[in-house]
Amino acid sequence: MIVIPYMIGDVVGKASAVLLPALQVVNPKIVGINYQYGPFLEVCETIMQMTKSDATEVKKYPLVCLVFPFTENSDGKVVGIDQNTPIRLIVATYSNNTDKTATRYAKNFIPILYPIVDELLEQFDNDPRFLFESKDLINHTKTDYPFYGGQTDADLQKANMFGDYCDAIELKINLKINTSNCQ
Repeated sequence: MIVIPYMIGDVVGKASAVLLPALQVVNPKIVGINYQYGPFLEVCETIMQMTKSDATEVKKYPLVCLVFPFTENSDGKVVGIDQNTPIRLIVATYSNNTDKTATRYAKNFIPILYPIVDELLEQFDNDPRFLFESKDLINHTKTDYPFYGGQTDADLQKANMFGDYCDAIELKINLKINTSNCQ
């Protein structure tokens, strides 16, 4: 059975395990990569609810969010392969509202966000449920957002999307799913 949110969760979990020691060097308070999925407003609400408890507050970031909806497409040409399932991931971390873009890159993009995106692509490539020739050939787009929220794009008209000041990367990936390896 193909359950894409669970498959993505496996990928994020593996990326978290690989990256945790390096992320803790940057910020010892990081306990892992938080994975959430659902409609964007629901995920934002969940992140804001996590603020209400000290136990969950520390688990909010870094965050990987699978944004719903997504459409699973099967072209029916090759048995066992779902040719094109475009997904949208938001990879986010805390930032400081007074930091300028250069500082945000030094504090958040280079030591936290870029390694997470790179490791996610690596884990997609390593997972037999996904069909990619190599990590470098995964069909994707990546958009950096120093201070996620407040831009003019329709999805980003509200500042502080997660109730926090964040820097983020939007990663759109066209997944090729090997349905013969999904059980």
